[in-house]
Amino acid sequence: MQVAPAGGPSLTVGTVGASLARDHVDLPLTLAPDAEAPRSGEWLELAWFNDTGADTLLLELHGNHLPRSAMGKELRESSAARVRTWVQVVSWMPGGPRERQEELKDEEPGLPPRDPLARGDEPALSGLTPAGPHGTLTIEAPLRLDLRPEWSPTLTRRPSIREVGIEGLSFRFPETA
Repeated sequence: MQVAPAGGPSLTVGTVGASLARDHVDLPLTLAPDAEAPRSGEWLELAWFNDTGADTLLLELHGNHLPRSAMGKELRESSAARVRTWVQVVSWMPGGPRERQEELKDEEPGLPPRDPLARGDEPALSGLTPAGPHGTLTIEAPLRLDLRPEWSPTLTRRPSIREVGIEGLSFRFPETA
């Protein structure tokens, strides 16, 4: 028996181009061309890639105590993600801090803040660069590892499974002392 997503493409959402220490929840994100903005509640995969040649991610993962020569050629030369984790999106705020301050000035006192991702709120998306809109992605749980641009931290939207149940499953273990 196998439970797997029905399929569909994995789509790159964007990259984090700044150094961040673990415990951050606000990530500066540059959206990939033609990528849909992250949605509140959505789960995305965050991946770290080794900077082949310098191998600083591998060194970091081994506490900077393992010599590069002990890592093995496959480990050093692989272009696959070395670390993957899932993050849940709390919010996506297009633009940088200055754009957000200008947006807040326009809101009427006493009213709840506008959600820039709400349907029909197109002005919040104006002025973004064609190379990929920049903004801040807030995630639910703090990062467990540092992020550095040389590790190409990338967020990906993957096919997912919802509302799956398995009936009649049991585990039997041999009786041992």
